[in-house]
Amino acid sequence: LLNLYPFLQKYMGGHQRDVTAVLAYTVQGCHENVPPDEVYGILKTIAHNFVTERCSEEQMAVGINAIRAICARVPSVLSLEESKESTGASAMDVEAFVRDIAAYSNHRDRSVGIAGKAFMNFIRETHPSLLQGKDRGLKGSALHRNKAKPMRYGEQKVSSGVEGADLLVEYESKKAAYLRKKERGEIIDDEDAELEAEMEEVEGALEEENEEMGDDDGDEGDDEQVEEEEEEDEEAPELVVVEKNDEEEATEKK
Repeated sequence: LLNLYPFLQKYMGGHQRDVTAVLAYTVQGCHENVPPDEVYGILKTIAHNFVTERCSEEQMAVGINAIRAICARVPSVLSLEESKESTGASAMDVEAFVRDIAAYSNHRDRSVGIAGKAFMNFIRETHPSLLQGKDRGLKGSALHRNKAKPMRYGEQKVSSGVEGADLLVEYESKKAAYLRKKERGEIIDDEDAELEAEMEEVEGALEEENEEMGDDDGDEGDDEQVEEEEEEDEEAPELVVVEKNDEEEATEKK
């Protein structure tokens, strides 16, 4: 169904009837399994027809929000490696494109400025290296130092174990060291005091969870007991003796 995306580009004009519905269908039709080369053409068409100074402020805000929504559903379009490998009409300079759209965060119109800031915040969390240093902010700068970037097309994150299991192992080792130190009667420093408070908090949470589970089991047992008592209370109906009259006895004798 890759022919759908070039088909939708024909109806993305600024004066097209129900163009907002067409943009909504385009966003819904994009997902992480769509090749970036198919999405580059859509992004360029939206930017050319909506995000320009000749368009109205409402059209610009709609276009920026549509671009942000498409990039959120297809993060691989923000990958520099994918943009460098693209050739022909689908080629696009992602870094220049992102910076041009992010510059609308300082637009004089309020709706356009809000849409531009929302796009900039999205890029800060997804691929802050595409922004200039002054636009990354604290969170974006931290992610930039950690070399955060979206995965390429077809790339998947595979977990080799249970996420957070290393924290449990670390906690158990600290707990064992603290208990050994406490048995020897050694001096407890601030770090040990923090660990003791953390242990109490964890144990308290476990006790509350066990109590809740016990209450649920007790409620189920009470319900079963009540049902059994109700069944025992139900008595069999008394038999009613029907007396026959003389005519019925006479007919039976005949």
